[in-house]
Amino acid sequence: MTDEITSTLDVMPTILELAGVAPNAERPYDGIDLSPMLLDGESLPARQLFWGGDGVFWNGAAVRDGPWKLVIGRYEGDSPERPMLFNLDQDLGESNDLATIHHNRAKRMFAALSRWRDDVARGAMPQ
Repeated sequence: MTDEITSTLDVMPTILELAGVAPNAERPYDGIDLSPMLLDGESLPARQLFWGGDGVFWNGAAVRDGPWKLVIGRYEGDSPERPMLFNLDQDLGESNDLATIHHNRAKRMFAALSRWRDDVARGAMPQ
């Protein structure tokens, strides 16, 4: 068992590595090869993971960075709430919003989420 954070994005790079198939260098995968962790118990490199909901992007998105998770787009009525920040090591249920206490971290993570959104939008356009 491990506490490493993985994603379904990691499945294809891992299978390709285990099968000895080189990935297409012109179209890299978003995920990483998990075989060093699976086979040798190595730690994974630090990275941020991003999620976005269907439809309008800001209707639900999140970024995970180590134990920290920033969530945006939870709606009550007609207006979105401000971004919420959680430390999942201490609050797995996401009930204690730390965005005001850790304002700079929340700001950095929101900027990373915005860059990811822009990158995804560029990749979705026909080339």
